[in-house]
Amino acid sequence: MAATPLHSASPAQAAGSRARKALDHGVTEIIMSQSEPPFALALPMLAHLSRSANNRWFTWITLTPISKQFLVQQGFKLNNVRLVYAKDEKDAKWMFWEALNNGRSDVVVTAIDCLSANDLAALDAASQHGECRGLLLRTRD
Repeated sequence: MAATPLHSASPAQAAGSRARKALDHGVTEIIMSQSEPPFALALPMLAHLSRSANNRWFTWITLTPISKQFLVQQGFKLNNVRLVYAKDEKDAKWMFWEALNNGRSDVVVTAIDCLSANDLAALDAASQHGECRGLLLRTRD
């Protein structure tokens, strides 16, 4: 009879642990009304995520400049924040995939409107590979 280590997890416990870990990764879409100031409702959540990004980056890929002073006013922890400026949505999509996939960020945020189902699947797979959360901010037409 083979001995079982006292601290090993049962198959059910191991599966539950993997499922919980998987919930921490993936791409989440947040869709807001276009009448609101751009993404104003998401700023408190993003600030919280920047403060909880321990030992990894909170990466924000944006097409428009965001001032550090504005982020501080919103409650962001700047020593964990990395702002990346993209020239267009195609560039932002590639940067989003790369940041999700490379495992250096805890959270990656961007606003891209033109994504196919295949794009979303590739981004979700990159997020799983990089053990990272992706937030895709969108406005409703």
